[in-house]
Amino acid sequence: KSAQLIHLQRVTIEQNASASLKNKEITKALGDWAPANSDMSISGGSLESEKSNNKRYTRHPLSRRTTMTVMYDSSRDKSQSPQTPQTLLSAEEKIIELTQVAEAARVEREHLLKELEDVKTDKVSMEYLLREKLESLVQNEIEGRLVAFRSGGDDNASASSSRSSRSSRSRRASTSNSLQTSLQGQVPGGGDSERARRELESKGGKNLRALRAQLEARDESILVMKERCSKLERAAGRAVMTQERCDVLIKERQAIIRIMEQKIQLLVNQAANATRDLMNGSEEAAPVIVREITALQRLVSASITALRNADQDNGHGTQPAPPPPPPGS
Repeated sequence: KSAQLIHLQRVTIEQNASASLKNKEITKALGDWAPANSDMSISGGSLESEKSNNKRYTRHPLSRRTTMTVMYDSSRDKSQSPQTPQTLLSAEEKIIELTQVAEAARVEREHLLKELEDVKTDKVSMEYLLREKLESLVQNEIEGRLVAFRSGGDDNASASSSRSSRSSRSRRASTSNSLQTSLQGQVPGGGDSERARRELESKGGKNLRALRAQLEARDESILVMKERCSKLERAAGRAVMTQERCDVLIKERQAIIRIMEQKIQLLVNQAANATRDLMNGSEEAAPVIVREITALQRLVSASITALRNADQDNGHGTQPAPPPPPPGS
């Protein structure tokens, strides 16, 4: 029994692996073991094969046009002529039919994708045309405003602004009419194209209104920029004057530093040395002290005069210091 069970297991594994019902091979593999059971398996396999071969399938609703016409006629006369076995399909025919349906669906999908790409291309071209027209309108409006702004002065500013506004309105109207005419000529006929044309016209109207608002805002910004330019010019003049004064003050400061380092400090050192010699009883130190103090007085007076001249632009006069008394007084 163990050997027979092992043999049956091997045969079953092979049968399952082959995935097809072959009664002769099963009979040959089983041999003389359990002939009654093998006959039952053979008869059962034949019955299953017969059932699988006799199975029929209905047609697909999305099959070919002739098949759909036949199905429509048969469904219309269903009460008089019920569906016969000739209208049903076998497994192979059903596979072929489904393959054809899938291929037709693929072709239809490719056709729809191509039409979608064409529509997208037309939309992009129309948007580009609309954008180009709007840009030309904006450029013309800006140029007209700039010409009116430059040509008009402070006296006739109101008249020039009114003329420029009238001319800008006329240019906007003419450009809008030409834009609508070109859009109507570019858009082809048809229901979808008519809707697309209306959408483009509504979109163009919205863009024109937004453009008018932008132009009005730009007019206000131009006036503000004019005021700012005048203020900046005045500030630039003051900045130039301030820079010149700073340069003069820097030069004066450097000159005073050089005088104090090279002259005043030297004279002070010599006067200090002469004072120490005088305290030590040297008779020659007194004339030296007088000479150095006099020179120091002149340098200090010159420095004060230079500072006063540098500060004279702001109205701050600096009186020179009185000369020091003589050393012997």
